[in-house]
Amino acid sequence: MKSILFLVSFILINCSTQKSVNEDFTFSRSVCFGKCPAYILRLENKAFVFEIIENKEKNQIPLTKEQQDKIRLLVLNINTQDMDSLYGNPKIYDLPKYQIQEGTKIIRVVDSRQAPNSIKTLINYLNNFL
Repeated sequence: MKSILFLVSFILINCSTQKSVNEDFTFSRSVCFGKCPAYILRLENKAFVFEIIENKEKNQIPLTKEQQDKIRLLVLNINTQDMDSLYGNPKIYDLPKYQIQEGTKIIRVVDSRQAPNSIKTLINYLNNFL
């Protein structure tokens, strides 16, 4: 009986403390002056949608469950509340720009080399889909 009680309480504690991604999460990349396709990653109905934008056309890339889980972990590692709102020099025009929006918090990354490691990791993972 004690073991069942322990198991139930363990499950309840883990379920209640599990962190989830904000439903208003969007991560986007703009075009550059070279060949830099833009993309948008957003959360819709608890699933990530990844769209590449080329010549004003959106092409949705289907994501497997493993890719969804990996992206979810990468996004959960980004603590937007403790981050600055801008990384890099906004006067640089030829690099792709990244933007994270989570709820009301917006973070802009002009130079990905100056971004926090958690954002760099997500950028590198998503660039594999291009």
